[in-house]
Amino acid sequence: MFRPNTTCTLYPASGKTSVYGQAIPGAAVTEPCAIVKIAPKEAKTPVSTRVSASRAGAMEMTADAVILLGANTIARYDDVFSIDGARFKIIGMAPQHSLDGKLDHYEAHATFYSQTP
Repeated sequence: MFRPNTTCTLYPASGKTSVYGQAIPGAAVTEPCAIVKIAPKEAKTPVSTRVSASRAGAMEMTADAVILLGANTIARYDDVFSIDGARFKIIGMAPQHSLDGKLDHYEAHATFYSQTP
């Protein structure tokens, strides 16, 4: 059973893309949500050190975030949401059903979003 414990600010994709092909967030919408996990961590960048002149690897901040959104959410893949000032980009969503088979909520998996919505 979905029980929201906070409010998220959702920035649905506007349908436009940046010069880099990334979705540009649209206008802000407030939705109830439930935080399951937000675990920041530092990881090596995906850039190969073989092509780097210094042969050094860089570290970047990433996050493993899971939130629950209501059954009537407008959130989709590539949308951005904000919780307490931290911004995250949805990289996966899965519908979750109750025992009687009805759609109860969505489980959204996300990572840090570094651009300003």
